[in-house]
Amino acid sequence: MVALEIEPGTFVWYTAKGLGRVQWVRSDGAAVLFWADKKSGKMERLPPNLLRPLPGNAPKGKGGNDGFAAWIKKAPLTLAAVALSECDGKVGRYSDFGDKLVDRALSPSSLDSWWDRVQPKLPILPEHFKVYETFGSAEYVLLSDIVDVPLDVSTLPAWENWLIGRDNNLPPEPAPTSEVSDALADWPEDTINPALERVLWGAERFLDSPKKSAKSALEWMDAVGRAARRCRSLHLDNQKLMERSGEILARFSESIQVKEKRKEATLFWAGALSESPDRQRQLVQQWQEQERQREALAADHAAKLEKLRQEQKRQSEAHAAELENMRQEQKRQSEAHAAELASLRESHAAERERERREQERLQGRVETLRNQLFSGYELSKLDLRKDMLVLIGELSQLAAKQDCPSESFVRDVRAGLALALQAGGANMLGTIGEIASFDPSEHQAAGYIKIGDNVKITIPGVKVKGQRTDDSVLVKAQVSGNLEKS
Repeated sequence: MVALEIEPGTFVWYTAKGLGRVQWVRSDGAAVLFWADKKSGKMERLPPNLLRPLPGNAPKGKGGNDGFAAWIKKAPLTLAAVALSECDGKVGRYSDFGDKLVDRALSPSSLDSWWDRVQPKLPILPEHFKVYETFGSAEYVLLSDIVDVPLDVSTLPAWENWLIGRDNNLPPEPAPTSEVSDALADWPEDTINPALERVLWGAERFLDSPKKSAKSALEWMDAVGRAARRCRSLHLDNQKLMERSGEILARFSESIQVKEKRKEATLFWAGALSESPDRQRQLVQQWQEQERQREALAADHAAKLEKLRQEQKRQSEAHAAELENMRQEQKRQSEAHAAELASLRESHAAERERERREQERLQGRVETLRNQLFSGYELSKLDLRKDMLVLIGELSQLAAKQDCPSESFVRDVRAGLALALQAGGANMLGTIGEIASFDPSEHQAAGYIKIGDNVKITIPGVKVKGQRTDDSVLVKAQVSGNLEKS
C-alpha cells in the first residue's frame, strides 16, 4: 500500500464534506481546504488525521476550487473506491454511488456520465472490485485499499468488444479515447465494417444527447474519421457508410464550439474522406504539425506558468521570512520591555522596602525617646515628691520642737502632705495613718508619719549642740517605701 502525505495540492476525502483539496498546511499542522461543492466557497481548517489523502495531486497552477473536475475525470476508479469505502461492509449498488458522491464530489447532472465511464471498468479489475449480478441489478464490493486502486485503466478491450457487437448497446465510455482511435486506424479487415457502423451509431447517440463537450466531440470525430479511412484503405467501403460518415462529421464540426478546433477537425476529416491519397497525406502532415505547434505552445505556456509560480513562491517565502523577522524583533523588544519593567518593579519594591524599614526605625527611635522622656518625667515627679515629703518631715520636727498642739499639728501635716503629693503629680491613695506623738521635752525623741500602707516618713529627733537646748540642729528626715503607689 502506498503511503500518502497531506501536503498542498493533495486531494482528500472527508466524510462530513466529501472531496476536498488542500490549499496549504499551517504551522500547527492543521490543513486549510477548499471543497468540491463550489456553492459554499468556504475554507475550513481541519486536523490532518480527519482527512483521507487520495492519489493524484491537482494540476500545477490550480488554486482555490480549480482542479476538481480534472481530477474527477482523471481518477474515476479512485472515486468509485471512495464511495464504496463509505458503504457498510464496502458493498454498494448504483444508488449508493449517487448517495455518497452527489453534492460531495459530483453534481447530479454528471453522475450518469461518470457512471458510464466507471461501470465497464469495475469487472476488469478483479483484484480491486468484485461484481455480483442479483435479480437484474448489480452489487459492487471494494476488495483493496483506496490508494491501491488505479486512478483509471485502459478500456480498449471493452471498446473492442463493443465495436464488434459482443457487448451491450452502450459505449464503454462517453467518448472513445485516442487509444481506441489508434486501434481503429489498424482495425482487422474482417470486422471493420461492423466496427464503423457501431462508431457511427455511438456518434449519432452522442450528437443527440443534450449535453456534450467539445473534447468528447473531437474524440468521436477522430474515431469516425479513422474508421472510415480504414474502410477506404481496404477498399471495403460502401457508398452509404461513406455518406453517413460524411454527414456525421459535418454535424460534429457544427456542434464543436471552439472555432479553431472546429476548423482543424473539419479540414482534416474532409481530407480523410477525400479520394486523393496525396491530399490525405498532406492534411495528415498539416494536422500533425498543428498538433506539434500546439503542444509546443502548451509546453511554453506551462513553463512560463511554472516560472511565475516559482517566482510567486520565492516572493511568498521572502515575505514570510520578513514577517518572521519582524515577529522575532517584536518578540525581542517585548521581552526586553518586559525585563525592563520587571527590573523597575523590583527596584521600586526594594525602594519601598527600604522606606518601610526606615520608617520603622524612626518610629522605634521616637518610641524610645518617648519612653525615655516619660521615664525621666516620672523620675522627676518621684524626686519632687520625695523632696516635698522630706521637707514635711523637717517641718514636723520644728513643730514638735515648738510644742504645737497635736490636733493642729496633725491637721497641718495632712494639709502639707496633700500639697506635697499633688505637687509631685500623685493623688493620695489612702488616709494618713499613724502619726507618732512627740515629747517636746525630749528633743532627741523620734517620730514618724505613715501614708497609707506604703510610705513612711521617719522624723528624727533634734540634736543639741552644747549646753543650751535651743542651741540645736535638725536632723534630715528620711522617706522610705514605694512612692509610685502613694
